[in-house]
Amino acid sequence: MGESAIELDRIFRKEFGTHPVHRVRAPGRIEILGNHTDYNEGLVLSAAIDLALEAVSAPRMDGRIALATLHGDRRESFYLDQIQKNPEEPWADYIKGTLLALRRRGVRFTGFSMALGGNLPVGSGVSSSAAVEMATALTLRKLFPFRITRSGHVEAIGPKKRTSEELSALTRDEILHIARAGREAENDFVGARVGIMDQLTSLAGNTERLVSIDCRSETYTQVPWPADFAWVLCPSGSTHALVTNEYNSRRAACERAAAKLGVKALRDVTVADLHKNHKSLDQEEYSCARHVVEEIARVVHGERALHLGDIEQFGQYLWDSHESSKNNFHNSSPLQDLLVDISRNIPGCLGARLTGGGFGGSTLHLVDRRQIEAFVQKISSEFARLSGKEMHPVTVLVSSGAV
Repeated sequence: MGESAIELDRIFRKEFGTHPVHRVRAPGRIEILGNHTDYNEGLVLSAAIDLALEAVSAPRMDGRIALATLHGDRRESFYLDQIQKNPEEPWADYIKGTLLALRRRGVRFTGFSMALGGNLPVGSGVSSSAAVEMATALTLRKLFPFRITRSGHVEAIGPKKRTSEELSALTRDEILHIARAGREAENDFVGARVGIMDQLTSLAGNTERLVSIDCRSETYTQVPWPADFAWVLCPSGSTHALVTNEYNSRRAACERAAAKLGVKALRDVTVADLHKNHKSLDQEEYSCARHVVEEIARVVHGERALHLGDIEQFGQYLWDSHESSKNNFHNSSPLQDLLVDISRNIPGCLGARLTGGGFGGSTLHLVDRRQIEAFVQKISSEFARLSGKEMHPVTVLVSSGAV
């Protein structure tokens, strides 16, 4: 085990007086193209990364669910029939919401203890919230084994059938159903109206593959990624909270725009149609719709560029995406803009944009692997000079999904 895993086990033993019996890992994700397209039934190109949340667990006999997290050294405990929000411990809402969503689907569970740790940063735009939800779901699956059929029916796996093979891998149907449960947790319990991209990517990631998601059909495919290029994640230092009026107001503007344009979702609007009918929308509706409609087109063109091996053109779509986030969707931040602007003049960087919901968090930079070290040094020093803040970039690798 790594050092962080040993520390997590130590905290578990100290907090709960017993050894953990199960361990799961749920990675964060980078959103490569498809910013705010998911809840508009659009297209998204994303990847799971090698920064992940780890959860260790053991069953309890007292009917309580006891939680501990190394992030902030927080604790929470409640009974099975009292799963409700605690304003003092909002981090636990993502766990509680997932428990309730899975219970509604027929997953049965009793008390357990769980401790969370790992190297996935919180509030940096790599969806630590979805990793918490997926880690919770997989922890339940380990402690109280179940399978989910294509129709969504949950079948408990009895003691006689609990072999290692039963839980060796999630099926595609199970990946989709568990991802939906995580989305439901954030929509209905936490209060953030996110789409399915974060949860699905955390589960469906594959080493050296990007995840291409159709958020209307809720299907996904794998897109090969060239090994000569890497991603550098630059935390801007401005953290965000998705449960804000900013995030939800953008989604509401998209929904109003779709309704005025007479379509179910902005997925059904072409760039030409939007420009032709823009007078029917107010300025906020038009700006948000323009970003989403053009972003969906960028996903299509970006995938085509990858299949053609045109990495420079793919990088240009990243630059274009950030400019649209900044000028149309208004979900960037001054520090994120600064990081993107700095990287334009650094050799080896082919493209950059914000990643995640925005309003703070990280930027994502596409860099030639041969120039990673020089890029990291240059962007760190320039950001410090211009902002007066230290920034520590992280090179992230495309990784496998949650296990």
